[in-house]
Amino acid sequence: MVLFKKTLVLNRYWVPIDVTTVKRALCLTYGAAAEIVDPGDFTLHTFDSWIARGVNDSTCVVRTVSAMIQAPEVVRLRHYGAVPRRTQGFSRKLLYQRDSFACQYCGAKPKVEELTIDHVLPKARGGRTTWRNCVTACRGCNLKKGDHTLAEVGFTLRLRPEPPTLSPFQELDRRATLDSWRPFLQGGDFREAV
Repeated sequence: MVLFKKTLVLNRYWVPIDVTTVKRALCLTYGAAAEIVDPGDFTLHTFDSWIARGVNDSTCVVRTVSAMIQAPEVVRLRHYGAVPRRTQGFSRKLLYQRDSFACQYCGAKPKVEELTIDHVLPKARGGRTTWRNCVTACRGCNLKKGDHTLAEVGFTLRLRPEPPTLSPFQELDRRATLDSWRPFLQGGDFREAV
């Protein structure tokens, strides 16, 4: 159903922040909280001007009693400028990504199969598996540290372990994006056209 297709949401600075449904995008536009972006020429439209411009693609149309409305693929919020951040649940893959696939003790970048997770405060001493207590380590450093603290083995951390934060847009499956979103993705060239 057209109302549940995806629509990209940009903040007022044209930064992608979320993905919503066509239904929600039309409601935001009708309430003047957002403007619809024409992906062809990047012009902004109010609800009324979007309806007045007509329908380009008959397959993505919302039909009402009195009008046919082209389903918006991109909307820009009029007042919201922030980029919401979400903390991710703990996982080996995200830990390795956070630490750039490098040992946080010696800086080595071995193959992924040779990376391990080290607890800064060892589990044997009450350390928990959290973003702030776990780091990526090569096998050698992890074996050398064992159940000791950093001070006991003379290790220092290269970076302070923090939970990674990702914007909702970063979490989006890039294969599920629409062609009209490409100019707004990282590295896009839409700013040149505006």
